[in-house]
Amino acid sequence: MTYLITLQYYVVLILGLISVCIAISNSFFLKKLIVKKTRLNKDIIISVLIPARNEEDKISQCLDSLISQTYANLEIIVLDDNSNDETAGIVSRFVEDDKRVKLIHGEELPLGWGGKNWACHQLYNSANGEYILFLDADTIFQKDTIASAIHESVSNNIDLLTLIPKRPPKSIVELAMFPFMNWAIFSWLPIKIAHNFNNSYLSATFGQFMLFKKESYSHIGGHEEVRDNAIDDFQLGRFIKKSGLKWMLLDGTEMVESMPYKNTIDALNGISRSVFPALNYSISVLFIFSILLVCLTFIPLMTVGYGLIGVVGNGEYWTISVLSLFIFLISWTLSCRRFHYSLFLIPFFPICVGVMIIVAYHSMLSTIFKTTIWKERNISSKKLRF
Repeated sequence: MTYLITLQYYVVLILGLISVCIAISNSFFLKKLIVKKTRLNKDIIISVLIPARNEEDKISQCLDSLISQTYANLEIIVLDDNSNDETAGIVSRFVEDDKRVKLIHGEELPLGWGGKNWACHQLYNSANGEYILFLDADTIFQKDTIASAIHESVSNNIDLLTLIPKRPPKSIVELAMFPFMNWAIFSWLPIKIAHNFNNSYLSATFGQFMLFKKESYSHIGGHEEVRDNAIDDFQLGRFIKKSGLKWMLLDGTEMVESMPYKNTIDALNGISRSVFPALNYSISVLFIFSILLVCLTFIPLMTVGYGLIGVVGNGEYWTISVLSLFIFLISWTLSCRRFHYSLFLIPFFPICVGVMIIVAYHSMLSTIFKTTIWKERNISSKKLRF
């Protein structure tokens, strides 16, 4: 038993070292999307595709940022997905002012499709561009975003370019979750390896910005292949890599911003609906995932805490725990600095981890009891895996 406990402490230390090594590597190899002076052929048509359901409070800011792009050869297509607010009326006013903006009305949701995936499928069928850019209606671009992204895509022959967006927190849930989500990517996904190998699970694709070659999107089957998948963005990225096509992830935090959720409840539901699907609906994977987070965070923390208050313990375990926490804090610090989160959040990383675990189990229970609702629709659930 003592041997197993000792092994556990060393495993935690090794995992912490791995996370720091990946974070340091990504500090060099996770490139930022930057503005470049280019003579890129401006004849390339880009279809910007936006599914919108009840987005009256955000769609104006999204469209304002798109019509102001320095790359002008765009068609901007918004699909009103049976909204019951003023979304369609707001988009119609943009249509009147800018001929590049088009509004289409979504058809009724067929059996077996998720709402967003059906909307994206219809948008694709209406697109005329050589490149298609999917984004969420709560996304804002800097004026050079599309010009810089298409330059990157064409110059490097990229089939799918995706960007990590800036995600400013508004609610307590967002304040805890967004730094964790970025830390999970920055400290556990080795970008250099992910770009050079076609392992489909070495990827992370963000729905706020997915720039496809149209023919590549068609080649993998598009949203029709993920019709009932709650994490269409991640799955499409995996399909691109699995097909041997070129996928690339860049840091877009200086060019793309995702607007925060309305309130804490919306943030909880919005994040929760994706967590369990991201774990492939597997109860065992969720259990292992949560145990690893507890081991990485709370066991070293409790061991150090007991030592500080004078509770007699194993000196070796205390030393290893201090090293583990120090290393863990390095990876969190690197991530917070890279993604512009306050360094005052760093001491609260156990809270971020705790909230993540709670949200993950909330996601699982919502799936089991079929109570996952988003945009006033039930989210279809796949069969649970054990």
